[in-house]
Amino acid sequence: MTNQSNLKTRLHPNQIISLRNKTFRRESDYLVRMVARFFYLEVKSEGSELNVRRRIEEALQSVFGLTGAAIQVDLLRVEGSQVLLRVPADQYRRVRAAITLSETATVLRAAPSLFAFI
Repeated sequence: MTNQSNLKTRLHPNQIISLRNKTFRRESDYLVRMVARFFYLEVKSEGSELNVRRRIEEALQSVFGLTGAAIQVDLLRVEGSQVLLRVPADQYRRVRAAITLSETATVLRAAPSLFAFI
């Protein structure tokens, strides 16, 4: 829990508010910023699940070297040419940049929550 005394306020239990385009929740009368742990990307890419995974790893390695190839990318769903990926939030920019620069895949949508894809 982070101590942000400048954001101290009285709230009802479990109340969520938004200040300056940032979402906060009540925790011990302090506001704590809610941070997404993962980002989800919907990507268009042809081929099987194994081929898509290999293409994404190759794109990460070509742009960011071995540290890029070590980024954890989870394939949650493969339906035809559309693939749903889950990546750690702190690595989202790298993964999106690598996919954007690759010629074998295209990012269709991205969001910090799966609810955005409904």
